[in-house]
Amino acid sequence: MSLRYTSSEVSIFVPIVWQEGPHAANVSVIHRNNPSSPLFQDIVFPHDSVRFMLPINIFSKDSLGNVLKVEPVGGYRAVHHFFSAPTEKVFEFPTISIP
Repeated sequence: MSLRYTSSEVSIFVPIVWQEGPHAANVSVIHRNNPSSPLFQDIVFPHDSVRFMLPINIFSKDSLGNVLKVEPVGGYRAVHHFFSAPTEKVFEFPTISIP
């Protein structure tokens, strides 16, 4: 006997506009109430496409209970976007400008 669990997935797109500053940034998606356990984490570089897929049922159901954090390497200020659980198959964040 075999059992296969399937879950709906959401494609997430994070458009980033790079300025003169850093040459890399840490991108993570976390629950607002549990920042020590990221749902997704990666380091990105200029000209990288920031796209990933996650199971839709891992997001917090609380209103604005999830956080996208883009933290440029080198002492620059992190950018935080609070968002509610996606309801569509594709979720696109507003463009993030990194100084």
